[in-house]
Amino acid sequence: MKERPILYNSDMVRAILAGRKTQTRRPRLRGSHVLPCPFGQLGDRLWVKETFYKYYPEEGWPSPKALYKADGLTLAKVDSEGKKQLWTPSIHMPRILSRITLEITDIRVERLRNMTSDDAIAEGAYEVSRVGDGPASATWAMGVSQEWRYDSPLQAFEATWNSIYARRGFGWDVNPWVWVIIFKRVGD
Repeated sequence: MKERPILYNSDMVRAILAGRKTQTRRPRLRGSHVLPCPFGQLGDRLWVKETFYKYYPEEGWPSPKALYKADGLTLAKVDSEGKKQLWTPSIHMPRILSRITLEITDIRVERLRNMTSDDAIAEGAYEVSRVGDGPASATWAMGVSQEWRYDSPLQAFEATWNSIYARRGFGWDVNPWVWVIIFKRVGD
């Protein structure tokens, strides 16, 4: 079993913590289907890197603690040296401060637009409101930071995907090959 880091934004961290997110899709950067998944194999673990603030509870404390932006906290105070406390981007999170570990339970490669509404829900799309019982009676979102609400979980996922990957050439309309990584949360 190997451990590798994986980046998530605050909305997706909240979805994992709530038990709504059990899949992730990442662009396949190379064309060959025989290459191993860069995120790991079945049984490997992913430790989540998220936006954080590192601190020491007391002077001389041996190891750091963290506050997590996904918990809805704001940093508006100034430290003892007069510096404004700012969030540290997820890319810089060390393993010791990660609070979420995921175990890979399945991996596959597919075209992005082959996903289903159930896949979009497993990616973290959730129902925001419902009026009536028909299929078009709900609105969907991927996270609290998403300004718009959508008519389906797939539309919510598409908007989120495009906000991250379209400018890199992997937009929904391109229908890129993606790694589909299915996971379960382990430990605490």
